Amino acid sequence: MQNSFPLIILSFILKIGYMVKDYIVTRKLSAFHLSRFSNIVWFLLALFAFYAIMYLVKHINPKAVLIVATILACLAGYDKNINDTFAVSRVIVYFPFFALGYYTEETRLRKMLAPKPVKIAAAAVLVCFCAAMVWGIKTLYVLRPLLTGRNPFYKLGVLYPFGGLLRLAYYGVCIVLVLSFFALVPSRNIKPLEWLGKNTLSVYFWHLPLVELLFWCGLMYTLQAHIRTLLFLPLLAVFAAATCALLSAPVFALPIKGVKKICMRLNKYEPTD
Repeated sequence: MQNSFPLIILSFILKIGYMVKDYIVTRKLSAFHLSRFSNIVWFLLALFAFYAIMYLVKHINPKAVLIVATILACLAGYDKNINDTFAVSRVIVYFPFFALGYYTEETRLRKMLAPKPVKIAAAAVLVCFCAAMVWGIKTLYVLRPLLTGRNPFYKLGVLYPFGGLLRLAYYGVCIVLVLSFFALVPSRNIKPLEWLGKNTLSVYFWHLPLVELLFWCGLMYTLQAHIRTLLFLPLLAVFAAATCALLSAPVFALPIKGVKKICMRLNKYEPTD
């Protein structure tokens, strides 16, 4: 639980950073809203909330936690008052994913995904999903409000009454996709991937500022203009991988490591009379 406190500090550092960025770009000082967490800042707060919730329910049956969390997430979209305030909506919607990953036993998962037929089925699932994203995106785009975790179901339009069922189906699709991906991941250690995996928080912390820089200099608009070109998709994947590798460099992890060290020192501090 104590190890998650740096997430709170990092979220406020990012909030202040975005205020500075907005001032540099617009020459106007934006208001500081303590309770509003948008952009990538919400995830750090939500991640802290996930750890806090897991600490509170550690003595409760995992199946009961997952069932209740899923039901609450499927019902939350019907209440428009559950919104971005302290990222409550996203905490409720994405907590079932976190809890499921927290409770999953790695050895049992590896055994389940090891058979060759499972791997063939996993490859087929991922190919079909990629094809649907490329050629069926216009049809599926109506479901976008469901994917952000922050929108109430009324933004689905005529699909509003089915919002809870659609969210449940969304959970099912995501679980199948994640399992399919894990089934195809090699079981042996791959040093570059292992190195990248240790720095995911650093990549997350810096990726949106980098994307906004690309928008600011106009390069992102050029990328978007070619996103439909099939030949360009592999190049985009290479660009994304290179970006992850760049942001995994030790220099980009310095702010995160610094905050963690401060929190560790504060935890060890014991006031004396």
